[in-house]
Parts: sequence; structure tokens; C-alpha cells
Amino acid sequence: MRNVFWGFFLFCMTIITGCHSSELNPEKTIRFAVFADVQYCSIHEELNGRHYMLAKEQLAEAIRQINEKKPDFVLNLGDLIDHKWENYPVILAELDNLQAPLFSVVGNHDFSVPENRKLQVFAKLEMPAPYYMFRYGQWRFLALNTSDVSLHAWPKNSDKDKNSQEIIAKLYPEEKQRGFNGGYSNEQLMWINAQLQEAYENNEKVVIFQHCPVFSDNQAIAVLNPEKLLALIDQYPNTVQLCLSGHHHPGGNFVYNNIPFKTVKGQVEASTPTWIMIEIKDDKISIQGFGDEENSTQFQTINR
Repeated sequence: MRNVFWGFFLFCMTIITGCHSSELNPEKTIRFAVFADVQYCSIHEELNGRHYMLAKEQLAEAIRQINEKKPDFVLNLGDLIDHKWENYPVILAELDNLQAPLFSVVGNHDFSVPENRKLQVFAKLEMPAPYYMFRYGQWRFLALNTSDVSLHAWPKNSDKDKNSQEIIAKLYPEEKQRGFNGGYSNEQLMWINAQLQEAYENNEKVVIFQHCPVFSDNQAIAVLNPEKLLALIDQYPNTVQLCLSGHHHPGGNFVYNNIPFKTVKGQVEASTPTWIMIEIKDDKISIQGFGDEENSTQFQTINR
């Protein structure tokens, strides 16, 4: 079912990757569902408060609920699996039940697969590129890759891996001890800048979605170079309207320069099917929570 809707959606839309683009003219109201950090694993049933096997069942129920709400599309914020390539077909079979187009970004656990499979992850998730854009009416959605500079995403000794190792050793040595965060490459930042500039000039509004959060109540769990993204956002006032992320399972609500930064709670640690529905109407954004997520009305203010 998912592939049928995806094919029809691409026929109607424009997708722009680090290299390509599409468009659909919807009604003024946009409604889309978002979930994060399923981390399905067939080996561990329960471990350190994470419900690895149950997460699949809860995702299935979340999908049933999402289908009832009939959103325009769905965003997956990464970490579909905990590890093992063999777990992908199981969890992707659940996603096939979605009755709306799905757009994904990659998380660190998505790369917990054999070295020769790492470059296949993007295609496995049906992503057109490691980072990409799609338009929905006058709204531009940027799917960013927070594993672009990381210790986990690229095949060992590849150019990308060597470059990441050098950058992290020089600028973010603490990440050598963790290994589960990541950041934006210079190439991706240039692409983001071009996207924001074009959106600004065309009077489009932007939603950013990615795996690692820009802000977190635990700063050890965040993107490595958030200041780079924030500097770009600052260059184009009133353009970015919302930033979504996963990775930090307890979730979080922050606001910076009147922009909400929402971290969606991880399904793997949730007690019930957990996801959010976002509605954009006349440039006003509302966030409705389901399961362990509450309606997002209170955001902690962040000052740089």
C-alpha cells in the first residue's frame, strides 16, 4: 500500500535532493503525522527500559490510528531498527500498511548493520538521497542528515568515514567516547543555505526534520554542530517555522527566535503507541500528541 501511495505522490509532487525536485497544491490546511525511534529488535524483548519487540506492535497500532486520521503524509524521524539488517523487512512490512506517503530521515541505529550494507540504508528507507527537500503548497520541507559527519554511518576507511573521523577528532573529541551523535557536513550546509535562500526569496515557509535534536535537556544528546544550522536560520527571518527531531527518547519542546523545536518521544521507550499530528493552517502550527505525547503548548525558550 505504501509504495502505491508513494508512487502517486511523487507523480503529483516535486522532490529536491542534494541534487533533484516536485510540487502539489493542497488546501490551505496541511496535516501530517510524525513518529520517532521505533528501534525494533528481534533479539531483545526488554532492556534498560526499552521495549524492542513491543515497539513493533505499538507502531502497528500507531499506524492504524494515523490511517484513521487521514493525514496528507507521514514523517519518520529515524532509528526504525535498533540493529541488524534482518530487522528491516519486519518493520518495513508494518510501514507498508500506511495509507499516506512516508518521508524518512536516517538515525544512528539505522546504520547498525554490516559495513557492506551501510550505503544501502538510504535506498532501504526509500529516501531519494541522504538529505532532500519536498514542497507541499507554499511550504518547503527539508529532510536533513545528522549522520553526515559521524562515526557510525559510513563504511570503514571510506572517504566519508575518514573525513568524519578527522573532523570529530579535531572538533568534537567527546563524540569519540559516545559515537551515536552526528552533524552536518559543509556540503550539506551549503545545500541548506541554498534551500533557505530560495524559500526566502519565494516567500515560502520551511519545516526542518532530522534525527538528532538541535536543542536537548541533555546536551550530550544533540547534533554536533547546531550553531551552523542556527546561523543559517538567522540569515532568513520568518522562513523556518518549525524544526522536528527524534533521538532523545524523553522528547522536548524548545523555542528559539519564536521557532518551535520539537523533539518527538521515542516509541521504543513509550508505554503506548506514541506519535504526533501537526496541523498548519493559515501559517499557524498546532501539535496534537497521542500516547505518551501531550499536546505541545509549552516550549522552553532558548537564547544563543
